[in-house]
Amino acid sequence: ISMSKGTLTLKGKLDEDKVKMVKGFAGIAVVLSKCTLIDSVMTSFAQALASVPSVASLTITDSGLNDKGVKQLVAVFPNLKLIDLDTNQITDAGVTTLCKELLKAPQVTSLTLGFNQISTKGAKEVAKLIKANTLNHLNLIGNHIDDSAFPVLLEAINNQRVLISFDITANMMSEGSIQKLNKAVADAQNLPPISPQVQASPQASPSPVDSESGMSKAAQKRLKKKLAASPNASPSASPSLSPTPSPTTSSAASASLTDLVLEEVAPTTTENQTQKKLQTKPKPNAESPAAAPASSPASEASSSPAATASPSSSPATSAPAAQPKKLKTKAAAIAEGKAAEEAAQTPVPIITPPTPTKESRSVLDFQS
Repeated sequence: ISMSKGTLTLKGKLDEDKVKMVKGFAGIAVVLSKCTLIDSVMTSFAQALASVPSVASLTITDSGLNDKGVKQLVAVFPNLKLIDLDTNQITDAGVTTLCKELLKAPQVTSLTLGFNQISTKGAKEVAKLIKANTLNHLNLIGNHIDDSAFPVLLEAINNQRVLISFDITANMMSEGSIQKLNKAVADAQNLPPISPQVQASPQASPSPVDSESGMSKAAQKRLKKKLAASPNASPSASPSLSPTPSPTTSSAASASLTDLVLEEVAPTTTENQTQKKLQTKPKPNAESPAAAPASSPASEASSSPAATASPSSSPATSAPAAQPKKLKTKAAAIAEGKAAEEAAQTPVPIITPPTPTKESRSVLDFQS
């Protein structure tokens, strides 16, 4: 047992006395070198180390640490920044457990797994950790990783920006693949930064959008509150419906619901749309003095109710203003046609010439 400059170094057999030393330690680093690890003691050691938040670095080298020991150390990882498990007996299963836990611990920036029993399968798990964009230093020297792991590692390196040092020498990978990976690490440092991908605190996903209304769930909740507070909105109106007013809803309620939906879907353009509606609102055509006398009371009475705009109707639901003029003109033509038919059916009086008298006959005879 030795202690210097904030580092506690333990060698030999790991027993309960050494575990007590760890509990009372207030430094920043714990080193187990050439220790004999016992499963029952490893559990107590992990619990003791987890209770010391000041420890940010853990080194276990040449101590026969296996996959089970990695699982026992899971509780320690959230406090650490540097992990060195060099020269042990960790296989792909242990690396899978380790990387899965480190994805939840983004504060770990340095990982050493040299001289273990890691193959290409374990290297693919390490690639997921590289892609998380949290590691600055990674050491995989002296394992059993071959060229089949090259594409996965290269893709992971190209999708991160913080890896500074990467050592994968003394594996079964070709020298050309190793050089390409080292070049990719150097090139990635000059690319724009990427935000870390951490599973422990996943980013809040955007609120799902309703396929019919085009609004998010949050926008629909706000719309429900506005509908409840609006005096003109129909109580049965649902924000998930299309902004088009329902035919069974009154025109005032439909206009109110449409305005509320437009306010949620495009709040920045509502004012512009209102101005456009006012500018494009059709103006009623004034009747000319010549056309006014031609309109009879019967023709105005026969006009369709839809042609007369109601005061409560919105511009979107009212009939076009040019339509009343066309209906009145047609009605006037029908009235004139009826008047002409009535005039044609009226019998024309036959004028009979007067019977000539004796005097008129004599004059006619004289003239002839």
